[in-house]
Order: sequence, then structure tokens, then C-alpha cells
Amino acid sequence: MLESLFIKNIALIDEVHINFKSGLNILTGETGAGKSMIISAINFLRGRKIDKMNIRKNCDMALIEGTFSICDEIILKSLNDLGIDVYEDNLIIISRKYNLGKVVNRVNGRNVTVGMLREISDYLLEFHGQNENQKLLDSKSHLEILDRFCMKKILPVKEKLNMKLKELRESEKIVDKLTGQTDLDNKIMMLEFQIKEISNANLILGEEENLQARYKMLSNAKNLCEKMSHAMNLIYNAENCSAMDMISHANQLLNEIKNEDESQKNICDVIESVAINLDDVKNDFANALSNYEEILNNGMQEMREIEKRLDFLYELKTKYKRSVDEIIEYLSVLNNQYENLTGSSEKIKELEDRVAKLKEEVLFLCEQLSEIRKDYSKIICSQIEKNLFDLGMIDAKIQINFEKKSSFNENGFDDIQFLISTNKGEDLKPLAKFASGGEMSRIMLAIKAVFARFDNVPTLIFDEIDSGVSGRIAQMVGEKLNFIAREHQIICITHLVQIAAMADVHFLIKKISDANYVHTEIYDLNDKQIINELARLLSGKNITDATLKTAKEIKKFALKSK
Repeated sequence: MLESLFIKNIALIDEVHINFKSGLNILTGETGAGKSMIISAINFLRGRKIDKMNIRKNCDMALIEGTFSICDEIILKSLNDLGIDVYEDNLIIISRKYNLGKVVNRVNGRNVTVGMLREISDYLLEFHGQNENQKLLDSKSHLEILDRFCMKKILPVKEKLNMKLKELRESEKIVDKLTGQTDLDNKIMMLEFQIKEISNANLILGEEENLQARYKMLSNAKNLCEKMSHAMNLIYNAENCSAMDMISHANQLLNEIKNEDESQKNICDVIESVAINLDDVKNDFANALSNYEEILNNGMQEMREIEKRLDFLYELKTKYKRSVDEIIEYLSVLNNQYENLTGSSEKIKELEDRVAKLKEEVLFLCEQLSEIRKDYSKIICSQIEKNLFDLGMIDAKIQINFEKKSSFNENGFDDIQFLISTNKGEDLKPLAKFASGGEMSRIMLAIKAVFARFDNVPTLIFDEIDSGVSGRIAQMVGEKLNFIAREHQIICITHLVQIAAMADVHFLIKKISDANYVHTEIYDLNDKQIINELARLLSGKNITDATLKTAKEIKKFALKSK
């Protein structure tokens, strides 16, 4: 709640410090005493603009500071999420300082923007006046307000919905990830083509090098054949004398020498070995020559086939930007990718089925939420209409309009709005389009009286709530305020004795003037002063014993009704 408010140099206020209490805080005072300046100061604290004309004359600086105590864990968490560190005893101090046209905003000593200040203050204060009624005029907040009323019934369904939504979003995220790499079907088709192409190529490790060597040999076959034939002739078939004949003749002579000179045995053995070896390889020479001759006869066809294969391998290497041996290794990589993606395809199908099932479950829970809200909306409208009747709006009708959104979230798919008609024959219309300021304040009061237990904004400000009412209706306004004050701190400015009498704390705003100086003071009234102020509200400046007696009776009746 708002513990204290410090105001310096605003209009007629030189410097005041107000210590508010829990319950119903009433502010009264004569016209022109400065009651509106208290509201302006609180509004300025909430991040609203302040007119330079409201700064005290001959002053360049103005300061407003509010100290709030916070008990609600939801508000504490929300402030923490905004990066606000709460002081000990759960205190938060908001200050706005105006200095030569520049405004400095601070929350617990930290500079903040106006936007952030407004967001913070919305958790702490709610303002209701003829020209401003915060949350209840904002249709975006109507669903939240309704759900608080039926929280016990709706919370278990919301918890199930949030759990299912979490599953749904995680499943959708996985599906998006799997299908979002590229088009999955196209990716699988491409892998199938590449695997088939490489497999059908029947690549062999080292194949390209072997083919190139074979091609080189084939292209040199004629030259090799001629050289092999000439070598064979020299050794075996020379007309005059072949190498074989010469070595055989030399071997014969050396054997004769060996018979006469045993020391030449080694030479004889070597030459004899050469002769034997040459005789042994004669068939190898013949086979090699035969092979070369066969190559010469059939080599052109084989060379064409080798050229064709080498061209194919070159195209494959260019396409995959890998060597033949690397392409063979790459085939296993492609097979692994194919297995993973075909597995993903099956998984995607399973997930898509899961997503469809979860959507059905989510929509069912959304329907449940909607039905609960519709059931409770009838109760709410009935209670609000009763309050409006008590407040003198006997023909008022309230309706909560439901529309089904095309999408859903953790709150379901309902889009709701409070509609009202205040007179017979009038069409229902949104609260935000309701024009009458005086009646609007009573409408807000009637709605607040219904939702008081469920609204976690701790402090409510009511300005001109008594506009256009008197007598019994004024009494009912006071009783409604008193009812709401059991759940919230209320700060209310009024000029009606029936409302003022309901105060838990009563402040008097008084203008003090002398010959040269006028300023406003604010007093926390004691019991005797409260009776005097109630008497003044009854009769003006001329307070008589009769008005004092009436004031006492009114206060006594108010205390009984509390």
C-alpha cells in the first residue's frame, strides 16, 4: 500500500508529508484548498505529465515521493522481473523531481524511464476518476479480471492447458527444426540419387592410378614389342651368332680350361649359370612378346574403354569435388545421412500425429475454460447489477461478451469484453465508450465491489466518486467503499458527509493564508476534529450544536455499519 506521500512545491503546497494507513483514507477540504493537487501529485508519481502551471509560483524545482509497502508475492515477483530491487521490509520508494523543465524518475534510487515508471506504478496503484479508470476500461484486462473471480475452478484447467501447450510447442519446435533444415523430401531424393550414382560407378581404391598406368603401357605397346623382339633375337635368334650361342661356346671353352686349370672353376660356374638362366627365361621372352603382339592386335579397343572410364571418373571427381578414393569414403557418409533423414521422416510423421492430438486436447481444455467463464459471468453480471441498483442505477444492465479467437494461448481462445447499458431501451456498449463521468465512477465502484477479493492491486484512488449523488445513494457509495477497503487500501477525495463518515483515517486539506503568503496544509484528524469536519460538510462554515449532533449520529451509524 501507499505508506506515505511527500509533496514539495506543487500549486499551493509548499511542503507536506502524508502518512496514509490501510483501509479507507478520506480526504476532505473546502473548494480551492488543494484537493485536486493531491490527485495531480499522485498522477505525476504514476508517470503522468505535470503541467508547468502546477509548479508553485517562483519555484524552479518540485518533488513528489511515494513510499510503498508490498505484501503480495505476485507483485514482488513482477517488480523483480522488471529489475527492481525491493528494500528491506518490502518497501519501494518512487520519486519524481522536476527541475527547470527536466524530470528525473527514480525507483529505489535507480533512474528509470517514464514507460518503466508507469509499468511499475500499475502494479501498485489503480486510479478511478471521472476522466480515468485504468484497468476496467481496458478490455485487454477483462479476461484477467474474470479469471480471478473464478480462480479456484479455472486454475486446475489452466494448469493442464499450460502443460499441454508446453508439450505442443516443444513438439512443433522439433517438427519445425527437422523440416526446416531444407525440404526433407527433396533432401532424401538427392541423397538417394547420389548414393545410387556412386554405387553404380563401382569405384575401386587406386583404380584411377592403375588405369592411367595401363593406358600408358597400351599407348607404348608397339615400341615395347619391337624392343622385346630385338632383345629376344639378340639372345636367341641372331643370324651370325646369338648371345645364347656365344655364351654356350664360351661355356664349352671354359670347361676345357677348367679341366686343365682348376683355379678357373668359379668363372666356369658363373658362365654355366648364365647359360642355364638364359635357357630358362626363353619361354618368358616368348610369352611377353606374345602378350605385346596381342595388345597390338586388341589394344585400341581397350584404350578406348579406358579413356571412357577415365573421363567418367574425371566428371565424378569434378561433381563431388573429391578424389576417387575420397568419393568411395563419402559414400558411407551419404548412407549415414540417408538413414538419419529417413529416420527423421518417420519421426516427423509421429510428431505430426502427436501435434494433431495435442491440439485436440488443447482445444478441449480451451472449451472447458470458456464454459467455466460463461457460467461465472452470469453470477458476476448479476452481482454488478445489484450493486448498480444500490447506487441508484436501477435500470443498468451488464453483460460479458465472448468471442472465440482464431488462435489460442495459455488463457485459452476467449476474447471477452464488459458491456453496459444504463437506461431502458439502450444498446449495450463497451465500458470504454461510456460517456457519463459521474455514472462511470459508480459503475467502477460497483464492479470493484464484486472483484475486491480477487484484485491484487493494493491501492485504489477514487476521485469525484460522489459526483451527482446524494442522500441514500451517497450512503450506499460509502458502504461500497468501506466494503472494498477490507481488501484494499483506498484513498478517496469527497465532499459528501455520508462517504466521509466511513473513513478509517480522515485527512483535512486546508488553505492557510495571511497578508503575503498562501499555502496548503494537510492534517490527520482526531475523533473530535473528524466530527467538526463532518459538521462542516453538512452545513458549511456555520457549525451549530445541531449539526455537530447530526455529525456524531452519522459517524456513529457509519461505525456500526463497518
